[in-house]
Amino acid sequence: MMATDVEVLPSCVFWNMRFLSVHRHETWDAKIKNLNSMIQSRNIVALSETHVGDKITAEKLFFTHVKASRKFYGSGMAFVVAEEFAKLHNIVDRNVTEIIPGVAMCLRWAADGNNFWVLHFRLDASSELSHVQQLNRLTDWYKQNVSEGDLLIVGGDRNFTEHDGERESSRRTPWRPSPRMNEAWQRFLSETQVHILQQP
Repeated sequence: MMATDVEVLPSCVFWNMRFLSVHRHETWDAKIKNLNSMIQSRNIVALSETHVGDKITAEKLFFTHVKASRKFYGSGMAFVVAEEFAKLHNIVDRNVTEIIPGVAMCLRWAADGNNFWVLHFRLDASSELSHVQQLNRLTDWYKQNVSEGDLLIVGGDRNFTEHDGERESSRRTPWRPSPRMNEAWQRFLSETQVHILQQP
């Protein structure tokens, strides 16, 4: 999802990795290889559900094996930025903000007279009330921080469905469409002027 008129955008991928697998070697190794592959061909990889709140532990047990990149940690979330891209745009810790711990964080930088933002989120998977509150907070954050003309890329894990055709889920009980949730989502899209890009 994105809101922008710029023709060339930074390449981003959003991955819910469902924990770092530090105690399962085969899965751990596969995730390390996958992340290294992604960061070689992308500028930014946004991760959710790392399930590691301590960045020192996360770095020592997992991210030290991800090469040619800079890592920025939140609560159970992280941005991995390709080293060349980070150096080019002087992306350091001050460029990253955790908006809602464990739910949303953003990465920002300036280039060629434009302000860029990458908003990465994972909404609560169980509570509709939390969904709505989190989306409302993100909408308010956008209105308070992102200026007209700034370039915004949004991605992550919504954890809800807009209509019955989206009910594919790994949950035992699939999500069902909710008018209340859809209203909050449409408000978020309207305020941010984000346009959804369908996955291939």
